[in-house]
Parts: sequence; C-alpha cells; structure tokens
Amino acid sequence: MAELSWQEAIEIIEPHVVKIDTPRGSGTGFLCAYTKVNCFAV
Repeated sequence: MAELSWQEAIEIIEPHVVKIDTPRGSGTGFLCAYTKVNCFAV
C-alpha cells in the first residue's frame, strides 16, 4: 500500500468526520454507516 501525505489522508477522512453536540458538551466523531434514508444507523 502506498504511503499517503497528511493532506491526502485528511481529504479521504474529512467527509466522514461529524460534529457531535449534546446538552453537556460537544466533540467530533466518525460517521460509520447510513441507512437507505441517510439516517445514522446504530
């Protein structure tokens, strides 16, 4: 497997990073899956 630059890795990962907001704080996470109606699947 070829090595990626940091910029290439970010471009691949960025569409899957999401912001998480809760009443007690916020942060980031990774999108794991979608359902047929594009809702997050747990």
